[in-house]
Amino acid sequence: MQWLTSRAPSAPVGFVFLFNLLIAAGVLSDRVMGLDTGWHLAAGRWMATNGALPASDPWSFTAGETPWYNLAWGFDLGIHLLEANLGFGGLAAITLLIFAALPAAVAAVLLDRGVGLTATLVVSLSVGLLTCEAINVRPQMMSYVLALAIYVVLTRDRSDPQPANVALFALFALIWANTHGAFLMSFILLGAFGVESLVQRDWGRAKRLTGFAAVGGIATLFNPHGANLVGVTYLSLGSVLKPFIQEWDPIVIGSDIPQTLFLVLLVLGWNLRSSRVPLADKLITLGMLLLGLTSIRHSVLFALLAAPTVAILLDDAIDALPFAERLRAKEAEYFADLTSWKGRIPFTAIGLIAAAVMLIPGLRSSVVPGLETYPSPTKSTLPVMDALASKHPGLRTLNEYDIGGHIVYRHPGDIRVFADGRVETSYPREVMEDYLRLMQNEDGWMDILERYDIEAALLRLSMAEQVAYLESAGWYEVARDERYVALVRPDQVK
Repeated sequence: MQWLTSRAPSAPVGFVFLFNLLIAAGVLSDRVMGLDTGWHLAAGRWMATNGALPASDPWSFTAGETPWYNLAWGFDLGIHLLEANLGFGGLAAITLLIFAALPAAVAAVLLDRGVGLTATLVVSLSVGLLTCEAINVRPQMMSYVLALAIYVVLTRDRSDPQPANVALFALFALIWANTHGAFLMSFILLGAFGVESLVQRDWGRAKRLTGFAAVGGIATLFNPHGANLVGVTYLSLGSVLKPFIQEWDPIVIGSDIPQTLFLVLLVLGWNLRSSRVPLADKLITLGMLLLGLTSIRHSVLFALLAAPTVAILLDDAIDALPFAERLRAKEAEYFADLTSWKGRIPFTAIGLIAAAVMLIPGLRSSVVPGLETYPSPTKSTLPVMDALASKHPGLRTLNEYDIGGHIVYRHPGDIRVFADGRVETSYPREVMEDYLRLMQNEDGWMDILERYDIEAALLRLSMAEQVAYLESAGWYEVARDERYVALVRPDQVK
């Protein structure tokens, strides 16, 4: 398998890229700032300022000296440097370009694997719907890029074993171990190719893949947490808040439309006995299907890694259609046009222009002005947050979990948070359990106020009983909007 750009025609790939970029920039640009983006940016800013990784949390009043295991420290530092040099608009634009490029890369992989034009476009555009839905400045984007890159390297090594493939695998494993906790996926993918080699009794390849594992494992150890990295990963996976975080919910067929569409494509072509699908791809597809069904969070990885299998099976299903011969003739005609320079040049030119528009501040601000500011799914809380920080700075604040990341980015130190999206990688488990009692309005949650010496609260108005209790206790209202309210303990009113 050659590099993506060597044989894949640029016109279909360019079409997929431009289609997804149009959706991403035109419709979904307000999703770029996610609930956790704030604390990732704040962490990167802290590291750049102090020249080190924080040993413990610098912003909350509940974490104390609990070690902070930041699995995404490399990502955090990287996005801070991008924001510092290009502004938030530049960071957001690069994010949109990456998410538009992912389904385009899938299209290139499929065409390189000999998949027909129809199946390639249908599957890659379906993948695009999933990636666009997941647009977010979060370390998961590194997992999406690296998972696809490692898959390409391992697939390429199957037919063209080269020392460079081992080096690339080790490099990608090293980057992954320092940017996101899903780094173990690199070895899961490697394992699927290893099983394939054993079943085929290809002992030379099995030995070679063992070398991949050894070199990749050594590379992975080069991280701030060393060999403890695997155990640290489970601090997040085992969080007491996990059942209440929406992205960990299973897929709801019919309700989660992009996921449902991709599953329909898989079902339409379902035939895992197909000789066109290598065993490793079958194993990856089945494993990722299980992960994808059990968690919305993993649905993008499922789509990216299962796309070759889905596309090949769909391609086989197309061959069984009564009008398949005419369709293939049309595909051959269009394919010849798209692979000619006449077909390549327009999409290449438009793609370069689109990238320039996104990366040049003056052009970007006129086309997608919303990217230049601090976009947030909780924009309405910013004035409430700002009022609390300016009028009553430094108070120990019982904040709603979803806006904790925004607080530490916007007002580090001015609002001392109770909790945020870092969960047990930074906070003691009992703090998360106490927050859960507050969120669920359990009997006796009020003792949290005294035990932690809470001086202020920034809560959703939907937490009506908790807000009503504070108001009945004489807490002073600093600010309010249609979603949030900021309250201060009576003895803190100046």
